[in-house]
Amino acid sequence: MEKAHRVLLLFYRLLKGERIHKANFAFEHHVTERSVERDIQTIRNCLEEQHANMSLLFDRKNESYYLSIPKQGFPCSSQLKILRHLKETEHSKSKT
Repeated sequence: MEKAHRVLLLFYRLLKGERIHKANFAFEHHVTERSVERDIQTIRNCLEEQHANMSLLFDRKNESYYLSIPKQGFPCSSQLKILRHLKETEHSKSKT
């Protein structure tokens, strides 16, 4: 699976409220856990660049990543903007 697709899938699953276990996600997508860590960092960087009203956190007790979204949520346009940015960023990296 191409990295850009994997990052988008990871972000989509986080947006749906899933908790992501690094080892399980790595096994499902035939990559190393380090690759998943880099994917997580890509998403964190994107959220920071877009000044998103959410955080990608790690739960040490359950050893899983999750998206923390304030109760008021965020507008759909912000969600689309972030997804578009992730796709463009990964697409430009794959060309180099």
